Amino acid sequence: DEIHALVPTKRGAHLVLSLERLESIRLTEASPLQRIGLSATQRPLDEVARFLGGATADSSASSTVSYRDVAIIDTSQKKRLDLTIEVPVEDMARIGQAEAIPSGPAAQGQVRSTIWTAIHPRLLELIRAHRSTLIFVNSRRIAERLASAINELAGETLVRSHHGSVARAQRSEVEDRLKAGLIRGLVATSSLELGIDMGAIDLVIQIEAPPSVASGMQRIG
Repeated sequence: DEIHALVPTKRGAHLVLSLERLESIRLTEASPLQRIGLSATQRPLDEVARFLGGATADSSASSTVSYRDVAIIDTSQKKRLDLTIEVPVEDMARIGQAEAIPSGPAAQGQVRSTIWTAIHPRLLELIRAHRSTLIFVNSRRIAERLASAINELAGETLVRSHHGSVARAQRSEVEDRLKAGLIRGLVATSSLELGIDMGAIDLVIQIEAPPSVASGMQRIG
């Protein structure tokens, strides 16, 4: 599943080598290995099919490589998407500039404006307006900080973080809590992007640009 995430990576190379080793030690020719690759964002299909099927060397010419036949079932269709791009500040050019009269202790250093102070209230507003929300971020550090900031602003535990550094049992727990309506949202990295059925999700939010077009489509889907 999610074969598009394997094609360009070292994990994919390991998978292909493992499949070929299994193919070479099969006990009978009557039971060839069955390979099925699935993904909502795999492109181009013929290249992914060659990756999945693998290649066999022609005994008559060592330099000739032939690929195994793979049936391609294309069920893609154009999806209707309801997308909105929001900038929660009036002037992005002012982000990072020093504040003329900073609030707080007089002994503190120079304070610069940040977009996060505007993002947190807007996220809390959106979470409370929906039954279940997924917030995607691009790093584990931001996932933890954002979940903490939202809960602190709300005065209660509305969301939990979800990423690869969280133990598998804990990830399953927070997923179940979201499905049961015990929490209102999850702040996640790509750990919730691939192959996980979260049921009914009212809203998906992406903080900053996703790392790739395929990643963005997976998160929207």
